[in-house]
Amino acid sequence: MTLHSSFAVKSKHLFIVIIALLCQATLFAQSGIQSPASPFVGSFYPASAAEGTTITITGAHFTGTSSVILGGAPAASFTVVSDSVVLAVVGNGANGNITVTTPNGTDFLMGFIYTPAPAREMAVVPNTAKGYITVKHPGATSPASLSLLDGSGNVIKLITQGLNTPDTRIDISGLRPGVYNVNWNNGSKTTAYAVSL
Repeated sequence: MTLHSSFAVKSKHLFIVIIALLCQATLFAQSGIQSPASPFVGSFYPASAAEGTTITITGAHFTGTSSVILGGAPAASFTVVSDSVVLAVVGNGANGNITVTTPNGTDFLMGFIYTPAPAREMAVVPNTAKGYITVKHPGATSPASLSLLDGSGNVIKLITQGLNTPDTRIDISGLRPGVYNVNWNNGSKTTAYAVSL
């Protein structure tokens, strides 16, 4: 009899606790207060990249990003462009996940392929630039061009390179700070380099 009474009392208390928790959850939901959203990594481009390449990561809830990991290695640098776009520059890397961490959590997407960088054929100086950059590139014996692209891949400037010219100066005054790519193309070969403005 005592065992039965004790069980009834414990069941009654458990029932009261469950009802109280349900009421609390209902009040919280009705208050309109929402917990901060965790980051969501939806896609990234390019899927394979070498050191110095800028990766465009798209998704949601990137504000406050504190860490970006590319294939198991921290990004050399990253810029939160908006709540839905992060630009990250590949440092030393490996194949694996693209991982974004904010104060509200972490998310990742599989499929990043790290490609070791070939010997440098191009350099940009200064690499944290204001006013202008000088691009040191292969001298072309046929028509070649240099293009400056923003983090979304939009061409900002397109310059035709003179024959046998080993470097080209590009005016960058008026451009917004961020990570840009400089591409050199002679019709059969393209070389790219990331630069911070």
